[in-house]
Amino acid sequence: MYQHPGTIHRRTISRRRTGTVVARRALRRRRASARLLVALSLVGGMLFAPVAAHAADRPDLAGRFVDSVNAERVQRGLPRLQVARDLGAVARAHSVVMADKNLLHHNPDLATDVVNWRRVAENVGRGRSVSSLHVAFMNSEGHRRNILDSTVTQIGVGVEVRDGTVWVTKVFRNPTATATIASDGAFRDVSSSSSHAANIRRIAQSGVAAGCTADRFCPGDQVTREQMATFLGRAKGVRTADSGPFGDVSSSGTHTGNVFGTAAAGIAVGCSSTGYCPNRALTRGEMAGFLGRAMGLTQKPVSSFGDVAASDPNAGWIQAIADAGITGGCGGGDYCPDAPVSRQQMASFLVRAFGL
Repeated sequence: MYQHPGTIHRRTISRRRTGTVVARRALRRRRASARLLVALSLVGGMLFAPVAAHAADRPDLAGRFVDSVNAERVQRGLPRLQVARDLGAVARAHSVVMADKNLLHHNPDLATDVVNWRRVAENVGRGRSVSSLHVAFMNSEGHRRNILDSTVTQIGVGVEVRDGTVWVTKVFRNPTATATIASDGAFRDVSSSSSHAANIRRIAQSGVAAGCTADRFCPGDQVTREQMATFLGRAKGVRTADSGPFGDVSSSGTHTGNVFGTAAAGIAVGCSSTGYCPNRALTRGEMAGFLGRAMGLTQKPVSSFGDVAASDPNAGWIQAIADAGITGGCGGGDYCPDAPVSRQQMASFLVRAFGL
C-alpha cells in the first residue's frame, strides 16, 4: 500500500472484462520535504476551533474538497466531477471509522460498499486544513492521478473533524449506467417553457450550481454575494481557500472556501474594507463586476444604458459584459444596476460567460 508519510493514502480498483477485481497500488514512496511535513501538521491550525472528540460532520469542508478537485480539473481542461450521494455516504462512513481508530487506512470493503462501478478509486488523508491536505494530494503522483483521472466522472467526499484534525475520504467512480448523481439538472419547480430552463439544467449537470433542495432550484430566489462566489469559483476553476480578509465570513460556512478563494484570485471584492456581506442580495451592478473580473475583461466607458451613471463603481464592468454579449440589460435601454439577480438569471449569465 502506498503511504505518504503519516498523511495520505490512495487506492485504485478496476473491474476487468471478466468481472474480477484487481487492486493497483503505487510502487514508489515519495519522500516528503521537511517543509511539507511542517505544512501538513500546522498550516490552517487557526482555521479550526478546538472540537470535542465526538463525531463532527463537516459537509462544508467536504464541499471545499470537491470544489478543489474540480478546480484542478477545470484548469486542465477536464470535465468537473459530479457529486454522487451514495459515494458521499461511503466516504463519510470511512472517515468516521478512521477517526474512531485514529488510524489512516483504506476502506477494505470499498469494492463492495460502492456499487454500480467500472472503476473506483479512493484517496484518504488527515491534516489540519482543506488547503494543506489538497496540496499534499496534488504533490503526490498517485493521489493526483486519481484526482485528474479522465475516466472517472463522479465523486463523493466525507469529512470528520476530531480535536482539530481533519479526516477525509474521497471516492471516485467511473459508473455503470445505473449509478446516480446528486442532480441530473431536472428540477420540479423549473418549467420546461422557461427561457432559463436549458441553462439551469446545464449549470446543474456541469456541477457549477446545485438546487436549493434535492429536487428544487428556487429559480426566482435572489442570489446572495456568497453564492455568487461559489458559482464563479466553480465555473472558473478557482481553488478554495481556508482564510481571507473578511471578518464577517464564518469559518464553517458552506460558501466560505469559495469566498476566500475568489477574493484571493481578484474576482470577489468586499462590501467594505473589512466585510464581505455574504448574505446580502447580489445586485446586477455587482454581478457585472464579479463576472467581468472572472472573465478577464477590461472595463469600458458606459454607453449602452441610460440608468447607469459614469460614477457608478461598476459602470465600466456593466459595459464590458454588455459588449461581451453576456447581458442586454433589463429592458427599455436600462440595466437596473441596483436590482437583485435571481438564480435563474444567474444560470443564463454563467452559461453565456463561460460556455457551460
